[in-house]
Amino acid sequence: MFDICLLGKPFLFYDEWVCRGVLRADGFEEEFDTPLTYWNEHNYVEQWCEALRRLIEYEQNAVALVTSIRHPDSQNFVFRWILYREGDTVFIQQHVLFAAVAGGRLSSTDAQAHIHRRNRVNEEGYSISEWPVSFEDVGQFLGRCEGKTGTS
Repeated sequence: MFDICLLGKPFLFYDEWVCRGVLRADGFEEEFDTPLTYWNEHNYVEQWCEALRRLIEYEQNAVALVTSIRHPDSQNFVFRWILYREGDTVFIQQHVLFAAVAGGRLSSTDAQAHIHRRNRVNEEGYSISEWPVSFEDVGQFLGRCEGKTGTS
């Protein structure tokens, strides 16, 4: 089972409107707070569907699902889930893209940029947390996602 969605109504958190979200993958569940100052809820869902379409329909090996982005003039990083396809399995890892890596400034077009190959161990030799889900489950989610957004 695979799912990523925004839950409930936006709320004020440290002077910023956010919406709680959740990613689910075969028993794994992680909540996140999504800022709504630059993108709104629809922008996030639309970006997720577009990225998943590239993974499923265009057979791209890795895509990013952005869960936190702010205005390019004020942000230093973007939180995102990277989905790596290997055969019939998709591995999900959480990543942070820092502005310094992207040339000092991040924009919404950088969401899919700077995706490195899948590593299972970090520079210090520790395992990187990741969660497997079937390619078929991600495809089924994409069908539900496109139905909600009206995209095709």
